[in-house]
Amino acid sequence: MHSFLLFKPSTEKEFPSILKWIFLFILLSFLNVFSKHLPPFLHYTLLLMLILLAGFIVYFLATNYKRFHFIKGAFYGKLSFSKQGIYFSEEWISYSEIDSITFLNHDFLGKFDRKKILFPSVSIGVQNKIIIKTKANKMYESQFQMKHDNELIRIEKYFDQNQIVWKWLAEPSDF
Repeated sequence: MHSFLLFKPSTEKEFPSILKWIFLFILLSFLNVFSKHLPPFLHYTLLLMLILLAGFIVYFLATNYKRFHFIKGAFYGKLSFSKQGIYFSEEWISYSEIDSITFLNHDFLGKFDRKKILFPSVSIGVQNKIIIKTKANKMYESQFQMKHDNELIRIEKYFDQNQIVWKWLAEPSDF
């Protein structure tokens, strides 16, 4: 039996954490430029803060590709594949009831995925999606987490034994 964790992403918009530091840098820059009437001590303290903040921003952007990109959401159940069927969260689906199975994307824990400079690049493996269509036209659909690169290959034998029609669209252009 092979199992994956089901994942429900949050609906709220993701805001890169580095943007708040960039906005603070811009604010401090304006304060430094437009406040010439400040005492020299405060002016130089503000300038030192600007230099330190600029260094932090450069460091953050230079090392951002090494960080995990945690997507807001929650794990809510298990997706388990066995010889007789699939356990999808709280429901048992026999292979005889399944019309087709589609897997979208290929994401796993620790996958390097550099798409945007402001977001971290190491995935937590939850961008996979499964769509199970039954013969009764019922759809089961969810994102799930893969921990290793080759986990889908291990469950292929169950589909072949039960003659299940399945496809794996690994690239985003395939969707």
